Amino acid sequence: MTLTSIRLNFFFCLFGASTLWSCLGNQVNPIQAKSEYKQAIEAKSINAKSEMYSHLNKAIQMDPSEPNFHLALGTAYLEDGDLKNAEKEFYETLKIDSNYVEAHRSLGRLHMAAGKWDKAILELKGSLAKPGVSSPQEVHNWLALCYYSKKDMNLAMVEWQNALKIQENALIRLNLALALKDLENDELAVQSLKKAINLRPKLVRARHELALLLLKKKEFDEAKKQFNQVLKLDKEGKFALEAREYLRLIP
Repeated sequence: MTLTSIRLNFFFCLFGASTLWSCLGNQVNPIQAKSEYKQAIEAKSINAKSEMYSHLNKAIQMDPSEPNFHLALGTAYLEDGDLKNAEKEFYETLKIDSNYVEAHRSLGRLHMAAGKWDKAILELKGSLAKPGVSSPQEVHNWLALCYYSKKDMNLAMVEWQNALKIQENALIRLNLALALKDLENDELAVQSLKKAINLRPKLVRARHELALLLLKKKEFDEAKKQFNQVLKLDKEGKFALEAREYLRLIP
């Protein structure tokens, strides 16, 4: 398995990006800048991106010293894959407030998107060292993915366990299972997938991966059950197509 395929197989649990918006503050000055910022959030909620960018830029023009505006604009750029402008806004945020934990968290995600694992690890660890980081289990999950991409499996496993100690999460369980599967630790991978399914029964990828492992173990009846669940949940998706082929071949 190539590094690229490994990275594509993982779920980054991107609810962290939306969390950034909800944790941004509301105290701004002048009042007109605050109004523009609120309109930007409203535009984002209905996926009106051009309006969102317009309102955020106006808010920054009216009050360039407000870190929340820069963080919000950087987050928008990051979500749209504009890493250069996102990085600029995150650093602007830190120029205003060097202890703004969410800016460090966001820079970590940005460096992950760019494949700069060491820089990502530095920023993500920095965010965990400060009080008030949102969804710390997500940060540990991202750290695990960084270490996994660096082929440091021991530290990756430690970070996934750290994440799960904070909060059980189906996608993190799936990530852990995929790593265990890659290490050919099928028994632990099966356990993690079953926990993921218990947490989120409609998680198609987890059921598909579990079916493949059960098939490998020649537990054909159980594998069929999981493949049939994939068909119900995925219908005409890629996992359903594969499930039909496996069901045709299973004795």
